[in-house]
Amino acid sequence: MVEVKHGRYAMYLRKSRADLEKERRERFDTLAKHERELTAMCQRDGVVVDYVFRELVSGESISERHEFQRLMEMVTSKALDGVVVHAIDRLGRGDMMEYGYVLSAFQWTRTKIITPGKTYDPNDRTDFMALQMQMIIANGELSAYKERMRAGREQSVRDGQYIGSHAPYGYDKAVVSRMRTLSPNGQAAIVREMFGMMLEGGSFVRVCNALNARGIPGPTGGTWTPNAVKRIIRNPIYMGKVRWNDRVRTIHSRDGLSFVKRRVPNPEPMVCDGLHEAIVTEEVWRRANAAHVRGSSEHTGKPLRNPFAGILVCEKCGSAMTLVVSDPHGNRNERLKHRQYSNCTTKSCSLDMVMDAVVDALKGLYEDIEYEVSSGTDAAQRVADEVAALRSELAAARRRSDRLVELFTDDAIGIQEFRDRREPIERQMERMESRIAELEGMDVPDQGTRLVRLHEGIEMLRDPSVDPKKKNDCLKEIIERITYRNDGTARNQHDIHLDIFLR
Repeated sequence: MVEVKHGRYAMYLRKSRADLEKERRERFDTLAKHERELTAMCQRDGVVVDYVFRELVSGESISERHEFQRLMEMVTSKALDGVVVHAIDRLGRGDMMEYGYVLSAFQWTRTKIITPGKTYDPNDRTDFMALQMQMIIANGELSAYKERMRAGREQSVRDGQYIGSHAPYGYDKAVVSRMRTLSPNGQAAIVREMFGMMLEGGSFVRVCNALNARGIPGPTGGTWTPNAVKRIIRNPIYMGKVRWNDRVRTIHSRDGLSFVKRRVPNPEPMVCDGLHEAIVTEEVWRRANAAHVRGSSEHTGKPLRNPFAGILVCEKCGSAMTLVVSDPHGNRNERLKHRQYSNCTTKSCSLDMVMDAVVDALKGLYEDIEYEVSSGTDAAQRVADEVAALRSELAAARRRSDRLVELFTDDAIGIQEFRDRREPIERQMERMESRIAELEGMDVPDQGTRLVRLHEGIEMLRDPSVDPKKKNDCLKEIIERITYRNDGTARNQHDIHLDIFLR
């Protein structure tokens, strides 16, 4: 009879990077496999598990692992006698400060760590030294793994392969001689037109308006925006190059275990000759980009005066709202209005009034996001919840498929019945896998980082001493675009309405 070990125990399950790679090659659920193995171990050793924490993300930082945060809350409140894990490195191996915190918490709360190979008592000198050594080794392995992955990606780019997760507009992903590349599709003709319009003196806004006027769907299926046009015109992929690491993630600030990370432009990205067919020539690409630079006040030596340059556009026609400054009778007047070529009837408005409206709107967005974060309903959590639900359904579907294989192997059902019953399960699994891949490929913004950026932006916009260029740079980090509408009458021209689209 197995002797039951009295106490409160929790099981923590998390996938490693190696597990994720293996799952891509083989169809099984790592967490379910580890849970079965650890449950069998606990039953054999008389350990009764009261709580199970299943981590569905593979984040290096504790701030990215919500289930681990819940586990550590129980550990630090001395609510547990032990934690069951598949391996020590599942608790953390990315940051020295973080795994130091983990070890310290387990030590001063006298919480044991139970693995299939050994039970560790952090208050035992030998066990504590073994835990330290394992975490240091795991951290070194992680660094080596990341370096191998980086070197492998860079070599693929040098070979001309396209290793992005999504094909750019105008291309489909393809494999030629086992090399990942791109193949032009029907949208390539639209891309050529866009470059042609730029060569004829167009701007991002004019190209955007022309495409929307013709009802051509944008890259995401909706309407075009000036930034979407800019991303295409500036992307060297269209002249037959491949680019990698054009944006890098940096740590902006740190408070204990919490990071604030930002993705910023890399001044020296990798650009190599690609294996794919170019949509435009290198000369056309460079001339189109040079035409935009010549038309930009940022490159003419003139100081930027409009803090909303490249951001604020008319809701009706998509034209950029420009700053016009006058000084009648010594009273400086700054107003935002259409460029002269526009025939739109939208009214102009004072810069101060638009600035106040933007600050008020950003404050409202800040409060909304803060509420979402505090209530646990932010976008990242919703995506994680949907992925978790899909993975659970997928695991159930795989079990049904495996049972059918067993029935067929045991001659309980014939080949035709096996095919008829398994085919709909396979289709369902494909749909779920596709949706999981889509969700995991989404660039869901970190709401904590958004809050920091919004706070900085609000404070900067409020300060009249801050240079307009700095305000513009700050806004562009936060905002994709602002649409402006002013339907005021001749007597009241300040009935403005703004829609703000965050990055």
